[in-house]
Amino acid sequence: MAKKINLIGQRFGRLTVVEELPKQGSSPRWLCKCDCGNTKIATTIVLRRGDCNSCGCLHREYLADRHSKTDTDISGKRYGKLFVLHRVKVEGKKSIMWLCECDCGERIPAAASELKKGHVRSCGCLVAERMNSWFEADTNVPALMADTVSSRNTSGTKGVSFDSGRKMWCAEIMFQHKRYRLGRYVNKEDAVKARKEAEQRLHGDFLDWYQQQ
Repeated sequence: MAKKINLIGQRFGRLTVVEELPKQGSSPRWLCKCDCGNTKIATTIVLRRGDCNSCGCLHREYLADRHSKTDTDISGKRYGKLFVLHRVKVEGKKSIMWLCECDCGERIPAAASELKKGHVRSCGCLVAERMNSWFEADTNVPALMADTVSSRNTSGTKGVSFDSGRKMWCAEIMFQHKRYRLGRYVNKEDAVKARKEAEQRLHGDFLDWYQQQ
């Protein structure tokens, strides 16, 4: 008959076995006290194999130390219109946050990863400036560049619709608040072609000019 194992008083890493617990399955379980003060339940096999050396605090310390080594100080650096002042704690945020001052004077917290990737480049004023510039020359640039088609459009092409009264396809285009009617066509393909050619003539040159500004 195998001799009963008694681990009480033995140490395994930071754990000291203090009490034997009822079995769950075939392996004995032990209540252990960690050096940090917390307790941990582990089986004989896990303890003797060295798979459990603490209540979990050892792993947490390792992760914290690893994180601190990779967490470089970015205070004093500039990202877009943002100048990083110092680290700041933000409730509900797991990432390390940095307080940044925008060129416009506003201050916002931002994660280092977002700053380095270029996802955050201002307090929001940069987006507002771009929105205003989109309407230069009375032209809605986002609308010109968008590929989306209205759900009411039955042709699948912007500016092409079916005139049920005349049983013909109509093509038109808007530019700088003016509507240009491009004609009616028996075949949808001809209406689509007229629309695409008009886009190239009107939008093409304008967008080339706009993107160089």
